[in-house]
Amino acid sequence: MNLNIALNTIIYIMVFLFPGFLFRRSFFTGKLNRRFESGNTLERVLWNILFSLFSILAYCIFVYLLIKIQFKPIYNIHSLSSKTYIDIFTSLYENKYPEIFKSETALFSILQTLFSLYIFSGISGYVIHKIIFILSLEKRFSILKFQNPWDYLLASNKKNNSTHSIGDFYYTKVDIKTKSEELFTGKLHQIIYDEEGKTEAIAIQNCYKFYRIKSDSPNYELIKNQLTEDNNDPNLILHSEQNNTLTYRKRIKGNIFTVLNPEIENISITYIKVSDIKDIYQKFINISISLILLTITILCIINGIWDLHLYPFASIYRRIGFSIITPFVAIFTIILISQILDFKNYKTEKHKSEIKDSLFITLISLIPYLYVFNYIRFGLLIPITIFSIFLLGTFTSKKTLKSEPDNEEEQIGEK
Repeated sequence: MNLNIALNTIIYIMVFLFPGFLFRRSFFTGKLNRRFESGNTLERVLWNILFSLFSILAYCIFVYLLIKIQFKPIYNIHSLSSKTYIDIFTSLYENKYPEIFKSETALFSILQTLFSLYIFSGISGYVIHKIIFILSLEKRFSILKFQNPWDYLLASNKKNNSTHSIGDFYYTKVDIKTKSEELFTGKLHQIIYDEEGKTEAIAIQNCYKFYRIKSDSPNYELIKNQLTEDNNDPNLILHSEQNNTLTYRKRIKGNIFTVLNPEIENISITYIKVSDIKDIYQKFINISISLILLTITILCIINGIWDLHLYPFASIYRRIGFSIITPFVAIFTIILISQILDFKNYKTEKHKSEIKDSLFITLISLIPYLYVFNYIRFGLLIPITIFSIFLLGTFTSKKTLKSEPDNEEEQIGEK
């Protein structure tokens, strides 16, 4: 009986506690890492049970949808029916050893389900964490505010920065005045908290310290010359000069400089824009194009080695030819589309010329498909390709000759 009680406890922990633990562990990452162990032991256990139930419910819905769309790999993991799992927990509730545990096949399927639930819980916590912070939901709904109030104050948003727009990225610059009348400035790196969540120190990157020197100081002229005469030293920057007093900033050696909280008198916060939605969109487009080309290239290499049955090619040579040609066609097509969508140079002569050249190159790269898809014999492919290249050369040379007289007229006019 004691053995059954121990088994019950282990199974309940594995099912109703561990998924929530993994969910919370993956959710409270990065700046939220210290929140994972906040609260007493009872509170953390209750949160783990709550998120375990959430994970189990979400996992059941996810599996149900996969079964509905007839996703075949799911049947390899979930070969047991829902009634079987209900019978298992009924036996455990009655303090009986589940009969199905005596079957190695059934036990292996149960373990597969359990580990897939763990993976789902961990991924769900991480994905939800990213969704909340990418969409800034924690700034709109107080229930999602897990960070210290300082974290929200020191990050640019529409509430504390009127010029902030959706998609803009800012870094935070801080000016810290200490109780000893010292002034430091630099890029905010991190706020350091103690175990109770109170601010312990502020870490600054590229930190500068402000200095003042009066004209009666023996080093005044030397420092003034260093600051004003062809000063290319980034570690020494002039701030202001008035009433025979120089104020300048001097770089503090080291990557990170920390100011302890007891020494801080006040802080000035400035948000400096780094990029906007256009930069993000351009980066997203570049990454997407790279991934598309990489995927096409990998698939073509695999298709060239092993037949993926993408098309019933007449011979292995045509299949290999398709695998070689397709990545180049994809590159030329993407270049053509990017030039068509180049609205900055839209309708200029250079823009039209580039589109025509890209169009002809793309069309020529498509000619080998006539052989690959068995429309022509290989013997006709070479003459057709040469003839097409000749047409392109003729068209390009005519365009060049047409533009030359205009250039000559411009030169005569200048003379």
